[in-house]
Parts: sequence; C-alpha cells; structure tokens
Amino acid sequence: MRKEGWLQLVILAGIWLAAWAAPSPAAYPPLREDNIGQVQVWTSASPITAHFKVYDPQRGAWKEGSASGNWTGVSMNVKDGVVYWWGNSADLSRDVGVALYDPGKGQWMIYQKNLGQVDPKVFDIQAGQGIVAFQYNFPSPIFPYGDDYEVDMLCYDPDLGKWESFNIFPMESLLPWFLTVKDGLVTWLYLSGGNVVELDYYAPHYNYMGGAVPGVWGMAGSNLMVIDGTVYYYFTFPYQGALIRGYDPAHGGWYDGNSVPQPDFFASTTFGKAPLWVWFWDRSFAWSSWNWSFGDGGHSTERSTYHVYKSAPPTPPYPFTYYGVQETISNGPSRSEAVMVYPSRALPFLGLLLN
Repeated sequence: MRKEGWLQLVILAGIWLAAWAAPSPAAYPPLREDNIGQVQVWTSASPITAHFKVYDPQRGAWKEGSASGNWTGVSMNVKDGVVYWWGNSADLSRDVGVALYDPGKGQWMIYQKNLGQVDPKVFDIQAGQGIVAFQYNFPSPIFPYGDDYEVDMLCYDPDLGKWESFNIFPMESLLPWFLTVKDGLVTWLYLSGGNVVELDYYAPHYNYMGGAVPGVWGMAGSNLMVIDGTVYYYFTFPYQGALIRGYDPAHGGWYDGNSVPQPDFFASTTFGKAPLWVWFWDRSFAWSSWNWSFGDGGHSTERSTYHVYKSAPPTPPYPFTYYGVQETISNGPSRSEAVMVYPSRALPFLGLLLN
C-alpha cells in the first residue's frame, strides 16, 4: 500500500493529508435483503458454522454458502446483501468473515481473517453499501505493556471476482472510536494523547481516491458527518471552525469542497446468446438517485439491478449490433456511464471481436 502525504500547520491545528492506494471499488450487490434476493442467515452447532443463502432468479434456485472455525460462539449480521460475522475461540482469538453472493459467478464469495487475541470492548464492526470495516487491538511491538489498534476495510470487486482488503494503523497505542460506514466512506475518530482529540477519516474507493486526514487538533466536541459522499467536521479548540472535504478529479482528488458525482458500474457480461441475463453492479460515488436505460426500452431506478435481453437487436448487420446501456446518477448535476451489450445467436468467439 502506497502512502504519499505532507504536513501543514494551520494556526495550532495539525493537518496531515495522505493518499492511500485503493485497488478496487466498493460495489453495491445486485442481490440484497431488500429486493428479490432475500439474504437469510443462521448458525448450526457441532462444529459451530455460519450459514447464508439467497434466491438466484437467473438460476431459479436458492444458493447456499457456509463458513466455520474453531469457535465457541459466532455472531452474524447482514447489511445491503453483505453477510458478516465474528467468531470467538476458546483461546480468546477472534475470526472476522464476510460473504457476498456474486450472481455473475453463481456462487458465494467468502473472506475470513483471524485477528488473534482481541479485547471485545475495543472490537467494533460496521457495514453498509458493499463495505465492511472493523477495528481491533493487538499487542504493541513498541510498547511492551500497551496495545496498537488497526482499522481494516473490505469491499468486493466483481471485476476481479474477489474481496479486496485495506488496513490502516491510526497511531500506535491510540484507540479509534465512532467507526462509521456511510455513503461509500469509512470514517472514525481517535484519541491522540492527553486530552486532545484528533479527527481522521479514511475513504477506500475506486480510482485510488482514498484519503486520510488526521487533523484538526481539538478538544472533545469535534463532530463528524458524511452527507452524499462529502465529509463535514467541526471543532471547538484551539479555535472554533468547520471544515469540509470532498472528492473531485478536477481538483486532483480530495479538496475543500463538495464531492462531485462520479458514475461507474460493472456489467457481469456484455456478450452472449439471447435471452441474456446481465447483472449490473453500481460503483458510483456521491449519488442521490440512479436511472438505468437498458437500450431495449427497459428502465430501472434501483441502484444495482439485472436485466434480461430477450432477443438480439433488430438492426442489421447481425450480429454486429448492440444495446447501449446507460446509468445516470444525480446529486446536483447528472452524469452518465455507458456500455454496449451484444445479445445474439452468434458463435461465442465473436465476442472477442466485439469487446
């Protein structure tokens, strides 16, 4: 993981800005607990196992997955189609796991990590919109009688077909708190010694647009909000003020302003025999609404969805015709992203010529 940054003093406030390489986007699952893909979770004993299943309308069947460990107990939850759990072992070690159903592959994609021995009072896990974040402590290699703390972030990349992980150490022997996942961002505060509160946020997102801003140094009373992908924070000491951080490629990344909407999505396939199922994963940032046009007269306002192309485009020369798919997101100005889909009866090798 790369880190590039600089230190700037503003009155008595220290602000540190770093760019963290985030190799994959946060993709919003097409099958979730709030639409046709009702995700269900449960546990079983001997050995203790976490189970999950979802109905796949393309295959017309329930698809199940499971994970287990040397656990004495396990807690499970599901948010926006992502299943996450933590299992406790007799030696006080803890596993954290996540699972998401990839309808393009037709299988559950599972990631599990052993954290070693952790303090349950420190451990916290949050999830939302395709991202899972958790914090935990571990023995410090620097302070023999102290702990270090780590914040880990996970998101599934349907393009790569695997979970991508990110981690950051806020500072040795300092406890992060108020861990929050919202609008595709992961945010937290952490104590930075004495009675001082340091404000951090971290944003793992696509196009290497992650950012960490330890700053503004102030007394307790600092406040942090995330609204439509823009970070707002307020502090009361050493002077009163409010700061805003947003992301805009035209400004070179993070800057003092609102985040600019950035459309992006992943299509599970763009070539195949009709009827052709295509799953669309939204990976946009700074959004408030979505509108899909599938090119054959079909539309959707769901964030992530699927569409069935029942026939090839009628326009000759066949099969070198396609449907243009467009996703438009809005948060102020509207922006669009498009791909071409080729449903046909042509031989599969023609897809190499068309993509």
